[in-house]
Amino acid sequence: MGANESKVSHPEERRKRIKDSLAAIDKPVNILIVGEHGTGKTCLMNTFNCALNDTDQVLAEPGVDFNTGTTHVRRFNIRKNLYCFDVPGMGFRTEQQQRLLLKILDGVEVGEPAEIKWDKSDQDTSILEKSIANLKPNEANRIDHIIWVVNPKMFEKDNGKFIFFEWATADVGARQYYQQLFDTLRVKSKRKFYPRLVFTHCGEGEGSTKLSIDQLMAEFPYVSNSCKHFINNYTDKVDIQRRTSTDKSALALLHGMISQVRALQL
Repeated sequence: MGANESKVSHPEERRKRIKDSLAAIDKPVNILIVGEHGTGKTCLMNTFNCALNDTDQVLAEPGVDFNTGTTHVRRFNIRKNLYCFDVPGMGFRTEQQQRLLLKILDGVEVGEPAEIKWDKSDQDTSILEKSIANLKPNEANRIDHIIWVVNPKMFEKDNGKFIFFEWATADVGARQYYQQLFDTLRVKSKRKFYPRLVFTHCGEGEGSTKLSIDQLMAEFPYVSNSCKHFINNYTDKVDIQRRTSTDKSALALLHGMISQVRALQL
């Protein structure tokens, strides 16, 4: 690692560069965080806020079960010109859920009017259809970057293939599932759709995955390594060593996304 790269990796220097980049752009950077329920989407947003603002304050309390998770499209101001959008957890497996995601990507109103309801069994499609129809467009909230949060604890290995616990009977491979999903959304969105994968719970200790980082990297070969990130979200008890590591990872991801938006405006 070169001297300049080492300097930038220091959290304080990275914070300064992010602040300078945000001050230099003409419009806010909008980041959408999606993924299955319980993968750590809200926790990741809180981690971004804690890392960038060097604080312990969280922006939103994460849900503890399916009934207490995010229920609306929510927007949180991380810093001037930087917003994170939090949405209910779902896999976007159905055509209807994909239409919902594409509408959010194009920019919608947020808050109480943007409540998302759907039949968790995907049997009664009229419930989600009503939520999609009720979402009002808002160009100011058009998404610049999408982060797909993946919790490796949801995987188990079966006959050499990683599958999702809750979909094991369908024999759905993680690699096949995400590749098909991203390809479909890329075609339907009619815009560049290259989500960044963030793997949570990858560290040592209670609640961490048994899968190695090398295994996870290999499982998603169609996503470039520069778009795969490993971040241990903040929890109630975080030692200083882990916090420094988390700050570096979170800030590097934010810096990369913001720099891309800034480069497009030059």
